[in-house]
Amino acid sequence: MSQLSSPNFLAFINDLTKETKMLIDNSVELNNDRQAYAAMVNAVDTTEINEKFVSTVRDSNPQTTPEGQNVGASNSYEGYTVILSPHDKTTDSILYSFEYTQGKRDETQKIMQEYNQDARSKMWGLYNDVNVKFFSLFNNGFTTTLSPDGEILFSAAHKFTDNIPAVTFDNLLAAAAPSLDVLAEVEQRAGAFVDLGGRPMSLNPKCILVKRGGKAFREFKKILFPDRYQPIVISGTNNGVNIYEGEYKLIECPYITSSTAYFITEDYNNSMLKNPMYLGFHQRPTIYGYDDHVGTLTHEITYVSYYKTGVINIPI
Repeated sequence: MSQLSSPNFLAFINDLTKETKMLIDNSVELNNDRQAYAAMVNAVDTTEINEKFVSTVRDSNPQTTPEGQNVGASNSYEGYTVILSPHDKTTDSILYSFEYTQGKRDETQKIMQEYNQDARSKMWGLYNDVNVKFFSLFNNGFTTTLSPDGEILFSAAHKFTDNIPAVTFDNLLAAAAPSLDVLAEVEQRAGAFVDLGGRPMSLNPKCILVKRGGKAFREFKKILFPDRYQPIVISGTNNGVNIYEGEYKLIECPYITSSTAYFITEDYNNSMLKNPMYLGFHQRPTIYGYDDHVGTLTHEITYVSYYKTGVINIPI
């Protein structure tokens, strides 16, 4: 941090805000993006206020073209339209009096350290707010979170389109404790999944989202990493062979509310499919500058984030 010798408190606030903004943007945002659960988020920066998304229900169908023949036309089949607008503007602020800013020159008061601590606290609060609201899509996925087809996020009656008769699919697992049987069912569903036209639609469900420290987290650790944790007994012909060991990425997240819930999802970092769980930033959490209240010689440092969340594709 620079050391200002000028008694001008306007210069102090302006310069300090710029320095702290760079510090916070570089450290807090980087730390947030490195969290393991960031892999569950389709987070983008956008300037489009009302974004329109169209769910994809079938890939384009290539055709064999004989020599000398025209190439036939084939389009991807499109499903539901989703329009998202920013719905969360989260703000916070810190007020600084004239006397406070003047005290910055008094090294015994350690105002610089106090200011930086205040700023970090405000910024981390904004990021926590974003995470709480985004992961509420999962937490409310059995009750109020809707997918583009109008069904709740986890449902046995999802529809590819509104065509009659409707072609449906099921992304809801029966309530059960973590087990090898659960993983076997997931793998079987992935291998049997077909698109609207009945063609194989490749799924790669390799991520398991659980609450950090929860019961499901502990049970899946025993299953996926038996050499490091409590051994498990596997029944069947190949007794003692765990074919799923190390095959899944266990993602522990403090923002999942249920200790027993688990969400098995596509590995979107290694997939042609796009994550349907969307977080669009119009303004990532940041220091937004200051307001000078001339009449009272008081300054307000404002913190703001502005974003939208939603399910933008059918949750296959």
